[in-house]
Amino acid sequence: MLKVCPTCRKRFTPRSNHGKFCSPECKKGRWWRTCESCHRKFIAFRHSRGRFCSRKCSDRSPKSEIPNKICPSCKKIFHPKLNSQSFCSVPCHNKAMRVERPYKKCFACSKPLDPKMPPRVRFCSRRCYFKSGTRSDVALPLGTRRTNRAGYISIKIGREANHGKYNWISEHRYVMEKKLGRELKKHEQVHHKNGNRGDNREKNLEL
Repeated sequence: MLKVCPTCRKRFTPRSNHGKFCSPECKKGRWWRTCESCHRKFIAFRHSRGRFCSRKCSDRSPKSEIPNKICPSCKKIFHPKLNSQSFCSVPCHNKAMRVERPYKKCFACSKPLDPKMPPRVRFCSRRCYFKSGTRSDVALPLGTRRTNRAGYISIKIGREANHGKYNWISEHRYVMEKKLGRELKKHEQVHHKNGNRGDNREKNLEL
């Protein structure tokens, strides 16, 4: 099986299927480069660009000048070290990347939150976190209704009204419990007569 050497572009028959070069010289010559400053040949490293043979030649070569930029945070003109640099300093970068805090007061004690804390923090301490119930629906008042993906409506009645179980309960089961005057068992199911899961009137429900 003939192959083409990537260095000298000659066809050769390799000793094994993994052979890529026709000779050891071509294998070494793959990394030979010509210096852009002194025009000498040198062996470049695999992970380098291979433009200059030494640091002296790199310093002698004319470098492209980077134009001045305007910092989007402080609106000052500065000279960047790299083309990718957008801000004049690290504080200006942090100021531009800072997100506005949606919660400014503690949900439990109404104390102002520390501005150094992450923006999603809603409580000033762990004590306030446990006092509030550690859930996002604590701030919602009793009687709040919400609809899930299946189309059923849930209502918040509190743990005391729900026999000490959960704050939320399905509205159709809650209406049926009020009608019967007792707590429904797990195996008992409430159906909607017209097939509309959002219609939780007593006339439309059956056990």
